[in-house]
Amino acid sequence: MDQAGAAPQTPMARQVEAMVNAATKVPYAMTRGYDKGEVISHPQFGGGVVVAVLSPTKVEVLFSSVRRKLVCGKAG
Repeated sequence: MDQAGAAPQTPMARQVEAMVNAATKVPYAMTRGYDKGEVISHPQFGGGVVVAVLSPTKVEVLFSSVRRKLVCGKAG
């Protein structure tokens, strides 16, 4: 652990964080569709990169600390 008490970041986490910080982030919304490589801003997980479009209503997003499948493209 580092001095702040957090576990050190992996190289992958640092790379994701650098990509997210450099990119323009799109706010996450369940009603919107996303493309692979798009950077989103999620209210709970923070910034992340869309690594896969699994279906018209589901994407996989890599955040700096977790990988999540998120719902998208749903009619509001």
